[in-house]
Amino acid sequence: MTMKGSRPRRGIRPWGRDKCTRSANQIVPMLAVREVAPLLNVHANTVRRWSNRGIIRAYRINHRGDRRFRQDDIARFVDELLAHRGNEKVVSMDWR
Repeated sequence: MTMKGSRPRRGIRPWGRDKCTRSANQIVPMLAVREVAPLLNVHANTVRRWSNRGIIRAYRINHRGDRRFRQDDIARFVDELLAHRGNEKVVSMDWR
C-alpha cells in the first residue's frame, strides 16, 4: 500500500527469472562492476558494455541503476570463455 503523494516503489528483482527457485532467506552474493573487472582482466567500462549487450547478465539496483553481478554468473561466463578460446589467460577466481 502506498501513502498519499508517494509513487509505488519500482520492483527490484535481484534474481530475475530464477525468482521462483530462490527461498526468501537465501542470500546470493553480488559483485559490483569494479569487483568484476579485475576478475575478467578487463576495464570496468568493458564490463558495462558487455552488460548492455547482454553478454554478461547484470541486475540493476537502486534509483541510479547500478549494476550487480551474481558470482555464479561470472564463473559460468569465465568457464564458457575458457571452453571457447582454449588457454585464454583469465584471472583466477576464489569463490568462497
